[in-house]
Amino acid sequence: MNTGAVPTSNSLVEAEAGPGVQAYVGKNPSVAAGDDFLVAVWAEHEGVYAAGLTSDGAELWGGTRRVVDPSELAGTNTAVACTLGRACLVTWYAIDQYDATLCATLLQPGGGTRQVQLSELEGKDARVVANRDQFLVVWSSGSSPRTLQGLRFDNTGTRLDPAPFTLSTSNPPSRARVAALDDRYLVVWSSGGRIWGREVLTQVPGSLSAQVELGRASKGSPVPDVARQGDHWLVVWNEDLPRPTIRGVRVAPGGTVLDAPAARLLEVPEGGATVTNPTLASLGNEALLGYAEQGTQDGWTGWYIRGSRVRDTVLVDSPAVHLWQEPIAQGSQAVASGASGYLVAWRDERDKLTPAIYVMRVGVDGTLLDPGGIRLSRGPGADEPTVASDGQGFFVAWKESSPQGSIIRGARVSAAGEVLDKSGRLLTPSPAVRSMPSVAFNQGIYLVTWSETVDGATFVTRGLRVRVDGTVVDAEGLPLTEPGPEEGFPAVAPLGEGFLVTWWGQALSSCGEGIHAARVTVDGARLDASPIFVATARLSARPTLASEGGRVFVVWTDARLDAVLQGAWVSTDGTVTSPVLIEPQLTHKRSPTAIFDGAHHWVAWEQADGSNKQLWGVRVTPGGAVVDVNPVRLTTFNRTQNEAPVLAASGTGKLLLLYARPRPERGLPLPRIVGRRITTEGSPAP
Repeated sequence: MNTGAVPTSNSLVEAEAGPGVQAYVGKNPSVAAGDDFLVAVWAEHEGVYAAGLTSDGAELWGGTRRVVDPSELAGTNTAVACTLGRACLVTWYAIDQYDATLCATLLQPGGGTRQVQLSELEGKDARVVANRDQFLVVWSSGSSPRTLQGLRFDNTGTRLDPAPFTLSTSNPPSRARVAALDDRYLVVWSSGGRIWGREVLTQVPGSLSAQVELGRASKGSPVPDVARQGDHWLVVWNEDLPRPTIRGVRVAPGGTVLDAPAARLLEVPEGGATVTNPTLASLGNEALLGYAEQGTQDGWTGWYIRGSRVRDTVLVDSPAVHLWQEPIAQGSQAVASGASGYLVAWRDERDKLTPAIYVMRVGVDGTLLDPGGIRLSRGPGADEPTVASDGQGFFVAWKESSPQGSIIRGARVSAAGEVLDKSGRLLTPSPAVRSMPSVAFNQGIYLVTWSETVDGATFVTRGLRVRVDGTVVDAEGLPLTEPGPEEGFPAVAPLGEGFLVTWWGQALSSCGEGIHAARVTVDGARLDASPIFVATARLSARPTLASEGGRVFVVWTDARLDAVLQGAWVSTDGTVTSPVLIEPQLTHKRSPTAIFDGAHHWVAWEQADGSNKQLWGVRVTPGGAVVDVNPVRLTTFNRTQNEAPVLAASGTGKLLLLYARPRPERGLPLPRIVGRRITTEGSPAP
């Protein structure tokens, strides 16, 4: 791989996994902890895996262990528990065409594995817990009537019970939860609006206490949870009526309920948030209560995970500690550079009902100057932001969609991060079918362009000018192209003392299908009576434009030629160079982006490779020579989708690359905006 352009890790919203950090992409993880170690298991399409760490950071078993081979048709819903001697029992499911069979594997202290015979019965929703030197596995039977079943095993994986024993006498039970205390386990579940519990002794095969009612739920059958709390257990569950509530009771060994009626651990005020899914972990004489809450905080509407310690039945931490928030989708990223750094704009879905446009300033050294971002838009359906700089401040334009059509809005943002147009300026007079706004700056004027449908069958590229003080010059908009049956993908860049506007379409002349252009003055006049023909091409994405001042480098991928990457220059006099082949070796290229840093044009693109998408790049001289004959790989994280790159330059050899990718290794399955600084010849960014 060529190392002419070396990415240095940096983050806009989420950072890449750094050196020495192993990230796993899987699902349904489960975690078990001992006095001095931690074990995690998870499922992948390649099997079930486990990894562990000691309290001093050393890896157990020398690294990741495959617990279940793919040939065993491993399913999901893994669970794990470990004894003090570091023997771990992992439960999982073997899935065939019709059934899911509950299975278990013993992960031995030295890292070896042993298949454990659980049951010939179908089952689901298994839980496993360790008590000193043995395990208890509980699950819901797959047969009807559905019951809760249990089996005990010693730390070698040997069955302690000749057959599964039945725990529940009520039908149908919810999923079960279980916790250990001294010489016994407490299994809890709900059924018929009641919370039930039953003890299982560790030393007597199949020895069960009577089923005990622990409390009542106002509605449905919530899934309770249980954890040891000193010399007793704490059991919690949620209720919905008359308002969202988390209740709890303490249960002493022998099944004595210490709290009647159940205590209200957490009650949401009338009209407040929704709380649900309480879960517990033992903290010695206290327990840690975690729960999900749906509400709004700092403009972020969605689900949050909060937690509090519980002493007896009293919350120790009030307000509760914020632990996590629901992943949000981000995309449509754009970036421009100014004198003091970059401004990044993107679509953000932290408010699930109304996607918004956010911006963030980033220093040339990668410092995030506005953590969390600054919200610009207030209207519905905000998307497709575009940004340009006048050298100091910035102008951001975007579209907002509704059933009546789309409008284009814009807002100025100062170099200090102040939004100068608080609600966004309305740039278009009335809703219409508009898309793909683009903006560029030259000679005191921002030119905003977009694609617009005239009558549902013909399209036109339109634009308007905005002064640096925010004044909209062309209230009715400027028609920059003649209406045509197929036209789209407009873009704009500064050229000389005016602008170059490009679009794709079917020309009215004999040029045919391809990329067309027009020169526009800062006064809004179009200099070309007929479109400038740049190249024959069929596009699946907007061309990218990189301005040298007196020329604009137009870069595109041609869908007819297996997405071959090409480019051509348009000069101030309207002449066009012959297309140059930027990268002929790799196919399936998409979403090209280009920027001129004063010495080279940097071109990056998205490259599909099976289920992965990586970003690659090359440098091109103003004379058309490709510096990096072997493209440089710009992303390093494998087995994921790196998409939609955009570039900005803050000087020669100093660039910022933005792209979107999901972050499953950090619990973020939806696309997030990621940024990396790129330097020349391996030099670190200052």
